[in-house]
This record gives sequence, structure tokens and C-alpha cells, in this order.
Amino acid sequence: MKAQVTFGIVVLLALVMTSWGAPVHMDIHKDHVITMDFVDVSVDGADLIMHCKNDEDTEVVIKEDYSLWVGDEQVSLTPSEEKLVMDFYNATFSLIQDALRIARKGVRLGLKGAKIGLSAAFNAIVAAVMGEDEDSIEARVEQKTSQIEEEANRLEREANGIEERADEVEELLKKMFRTIPALQKLGCLEE
Repeated sequence: MKAQVTFGIVVLLALVMTSWGAPVHMDIHKDHVITMDFVDVSVDGADLIMHCKNDEDTEVVIKEDYSLWVGDEQVSLTPSEEKLVMDFYNATFSLIQDALRIARKGVRLGLKGAKIGLSAAFNAIVAAVMGEDEDSIEARVEQKTSQIEEEANRLEREANGIEERADEVEELLKKMFRTIPALQKLGCLEE
């Protein structure tokens, strides 16, 4: 019975980790990457594209050279505004890359869990047929699952770090929309 419970936990862990890491194969090209209260940010090649939720027709773009565009017009920036735009751009792409890296790790971890679960099920069947002691199977499965739990805990700590960085990126975005006059005019932060 304990082996069945352990098997169920391993399969559940595998399903959760695999579904959590599922976005690994998504194409982030033109997909919404970050959705905030007031703006959606997406990626098109090396460009960050933003649409205010209260004005989805107006497109705000930050290009790879850190130039800022509202619609078809390039926005003239002060040196401090340029730095803010550059910081937001770099932080956003870094965040996306790290999130995808963690997602890939999550998929690999989920597959390891699924493999252990299948192995445990096979061993439980063999044990039932052979009359083997259930405790020995459980001990082997628990050893393997404890390794996966350790990996999952490390992954969770990494994900928590990304969550903190996402908050920092959102603050940079808000600061941009509060301090750059061309973005202030859009009224994206107004509720």
C-alpha cells in the first residue's frame, strides 16, 4: 500500500512539474510574455512591444538599440530616460531567458519523476507476482523521490528569485510610464 501511495505522489509530482514547465516549447515571438495590470509586453525578435490595456491600438516599442517608439514616431529621450529604457529592456530579456531556463529544468525534472513512477509501478507488479517485500520497493522509490524533491526545492528557490525580479521589472516599467512624457501622455497607468 505504501508503494502505491509513493507511486501516486511521484506521478503527481511528474505531472505538476511537466505541466509547469510546458511553456518551454512555446514560441515567444509575438506572444504575450508579461501581463501586468496596465500593459501587456510581448516580444518580436529583439523588440519589446507594449500595448496599454486602456488603448490597445497604440503600440510602444523598445528596439534592440534601446530606441523608444510610440506608434511610428521615435521618442527623444534624456540620458536618464535612455538608461531607464535600457535597464527595462535588458532586465525583461534576462527575465524571459531565465524563466525559459527554469521551465526546461522543470520539464526535465517532471520526466525524471515520470520515469521513477513508471519504474515503481513496474516494480510493484513484479513484487506482487514474485512475492517480494513491499518495503524494499518503497525504500528504493523513496530514495529516488528524495533526490527529485531536492531538485524540485532548488528549482523552486530559483523560481522565487525570478518572481522577485519580475516585480523589479514591473517597477521599472511603471517608472518609465510615469517619467517619460511621451508615455505619460498615453495614460496607461490611469485606472
